[in-house]
Amino acid sequence: MAAGADGTFSTDLAVGEYAVVGECVSDGNPTLFGTEQLVTSSHTLGAPTVTTAVEGTVLTATVANTNVDPTATCGIIVLESAKLPDFQADPTKIDEAGFLTWRTDDAERVAAGADGTFSTDLAVGEYAVVGECVSDGNPTLFGTEQLVTVLNALAGPTVTTGVDAGTLTITIVNQNVEPSSTCSVFVVENAKMTELRDDPTKIDEPGFLTWRSPDRVGPGAANAYTVELEDGPYIVMGECISDDNPTPVFGAQQLVTIGENVLGSLGDLNPGDLIPDNPDDNPNPDNPDPGGPDPDAVAGSVQALVDAIDVDLIAELLADLLGGMGG
Repeated sequence: MAAGADGTFSTDLAVGEYAVVGECVSDGNPTLFGTEQLVTSSHTLGAPTVTTAVEGTVLTATVANTNVDPTATCGIIVLESAKLPDFQADPTKIDEAGFLTWRTDDAERVAAGADGTFSTDLAVGEYAVVGECVSDGNPTLFGTEQLVTVLNALAGPTVTTGVDAGTLTITIVNQNVEPSSTCSVFVVENAKMTELRDDPTKIDEPGFLTWRSPDRVGPGAANAYTVELEDGPYIVMGECISDDNPTPVFGAQQLVTIGENVLGSLGDLNPGDLIPDNPDDNPNPDNPDPGGPDPDAVAGSVQALVDAIDVDLIAELLADLLGGMGG
């Protein structure tokens, strides 16, 4: 730079501490150095991009670390939303034992220019999810808080059945972990299933169900029952409710058959009686075996067969069978 003039210079430096020294030289004079000035070079740290999703009680968060500083790493912290004002007033509270619900482990933090996905199972409630990054020479930088709500995903119970003559045995298991969840099991005539599908609240209608368990099963628990039933086809099904899910969630329905003759009077018919003989048609009187059928008697027997068939019951059984094949 010439005498009496000013000049400005710029250079890109790696992260670190440097000494900046001015110097001048002229004809007949050696280089003269000015006073050293210490400066520190560091990358500008940015907060990560965070996307969240909640399925059931599982929170999944994807963290994108867009920093170029190789020392920059990012993660997330999760805290109850009620604690958010305390965090905003004093971010160092994240290091207090029990303040955070969850945070990314040091070994799993996301490196510069990379993405990472984290999942954690949470209790029911509202939470704040906050992305954060830190690097050499830079304190922790927090992103914008995101509020998420976790609700229990209630499932229907597992039900197993067994039939011995007119006795039905039922075992029910409440597979939910939600403390307020309870489950029951019930038996309903197969013919009433259409009504129940259209209006699930009918399970509480007096007289609608054939049988219902006298108690409810808590989370992770099981119970067994023995029920005496009249002959016929029945549906056995369980249901669960909880404080957050007052509408019953039904399990898989099971079609059970009580008794051997579930088709009504059709099962009492002797096929040999359907075509009676007419002795007048016997060409050999010495033959005790009668001859051909009596047309009037045949017509009456056919009508008896038709009357014996419970058309509605057959239709329901076929509908259940075809529905099961379609499912």
